[in-house]
Amino acid sequence: MVFVLMAVLLVFKAGAQNTYDFEVDGLGYTLIPPSSQNSFWTAAVSVITEEKIDIVVPNQVTYNEQTLDVVKIEILHTPTSSVFTENKQNVRSILIPSSVNSAWLEDFPKLTSITPNDGLQELVLKNITSLLQLVVPNSIMRIGVSSCSSLHKLVVLDGIEELRWVNGSSVQAGPFNSPIDTLYCGRNMDMSETGFPNGFCFNLKSLR
Repeated sequence: MVFVLMAVLLVFKAGAQNTYDFEVDGLGYTLIPPSSQNSFWTAAVSVITEEKIDIVVPNQVTYNEQTLDVVKIEILHTPTSSVFTENKQNVRSILIPSSVNSAWLEDFPKLTSITPNDGLQELVLKNITSLLQLVVPNSIMRIGVSSCSSLHKLVVLDGIEELRWVNGSSVQAGPFNSPIDTLYCGRNMDMSETGFPNGFCFNLKSLR
């Protein structure tokens, strides 16, 4: 019965064009139905519903008396006049839990700290304009960075698996418009989608 109710809610959402299905502690969540990769309903953080400075995304959230794993963060561009855009303006830090395997963040003007825990496999950033450095843990397999205009230092932690720079919606592969001048590279990187076979860090001063 719970799964039927959730399916009905998804149909209602599509008709009403809402941006999220439910809200808990200032975060709006979208329901993710079961798939071939996950046999249970899960949830994604899709909007910030109230002003916050520090965001700690939980591993799990309760909805309709059901406990759902939070497996994705996808807070993308919203219209300038939207309250969801206003709620992003003062966010300084985001802590990503181990349950999340994919995080897409866009248009956070004051965000200076992104802390991913083990389990994150994909990280895509766009217009994170106050971020000075980014540490990429060895769990991340795919990354995209675009228009992070203060990003000077990139640290790719030691690992065995190759790190692939990927294209996404409105995000080009590679750190475009990001003035990286210091890079620590602890594993191989696949930059075939960047369009620059010899690399992409035109401001690079230090490489380890």
